[in-house]
Amino acid sequence: MSKKLYYLFLFIFSFSVLSAQEKLSKEEKARREKNIQAGNPFTQFGYKAKIATLSQGKYLEFHDLDSIVTIGTIRWHVYKNEIVGRIVQDSLNPDAQPIGDRVGRWISPDPLSEEFPSWSPYTFVNNNPLRFNDPTGMAAEDVMPPDDYLIKQNGIIEVTKTNDKFDRFSIENKQGKIESITQINKNENGLLQLPSSINFNSSDSNSSFSLSVKEGNEYRSYIRGDAAAALFGAASQANFKDIGVVGFSLSDGKSPAPSTSHKLGKNGDLRYLNTNKKSASTNIRSSNFDVTRQSTFNEGLYKYGWKDMISERFGNGNLLPHTSSSIERNIHSDHTTHLHLQGFNPKIIKK
Repeated sequence: MSKKLYYLFLFIFSFSVLSAQEKLSKEEKARREKNIQAGNPFTQFGYKAKIATLSQGKYLEFHDLDSIVTIGTIRWHVYKNEIVGRIVQDSLNPDAQPIGDRVGRWISPDPLSEEFPSWSPYTFVNNNPLRFNDPTGMAAEDVMPPDDYLIKQNGIIEVTKTNDKFDRFSIENKQGKIESITQINKNENGLLQLPSSINFNSSDSNSSFSLSVKEGNEYRSYIRGDAAAALFGAASQANFKDIGVVGFSLSDGKSPAPSTSHKLGKNGDLRYLNTNKKSASTNIRSSNFDVTRQSTFNEGLYKYGWKDMISERFGNGNLLPHTSSSIERNIHSDHTTHLHLQGFNPKIIKK
């Protein structure tokens, strides 16, 4: 019996709620009907269609009654039947809204969102623009190239993808034999910390080299794998044993202060070579600067990818091969004591 009373009470309560609907004035009813009939496509034929709206006319839900509409890139006056304007697309503005009915990034779901459930589609390049880029607008891509490198005599670097936490470097010596140089672990940002010294003794003595990092600068000796391969290739081409590295990037790919350009482990500084053939601070305008050997080394650096090197004039206003003057480029840091490498564009073949 109690169940019957419960259901009876529930029915009476529901009926009371439904009966207590908002009572509308005559004017409000007319206003709502006007909002509903705004979507009637048969008005011009005198037919009053039944139109379903979400708010039942409380709000105007049809906004296509403008006299001027957008069709493609044309602005069309629907009453005068004539073109009244044209829209010029701003293809260089990544934040520009779409024209007309085209779907834009602001109102369309990301088709790849299910592949990256832990990242919001509004988080550009996984919130790490130093490590990733997004050239297609589809998904973040790792700018750190993979894994194992074969440095060819012709300046090409062959890269093989492997699923490990280190990079291996091999080189084709000047007699055409493939030899191993070294193996370096990658950090969480995909960068390699150059060892304090690397000594490569090739079976071809003309392909050997040695390089060392300036003491105290180990914290800023992080480099990309392809940049390390290019550096080893240039060093082997030059066949020098006194190459000094001042620094590249910090462990997270940022530029160590006060420098601002040593980003992503691809831009770096090297000591100038001297006639003593020992890695030491050398001024390009000093008497012991070895212009011949440095010019040879510059050719190798250019060959393996650094197309824009910054130095300074010396002697009778001379410049080293493939360099420009920091003073003439309005760069305020002193480049008489080191060669700056930038404009990295190596010849990479992915295997």
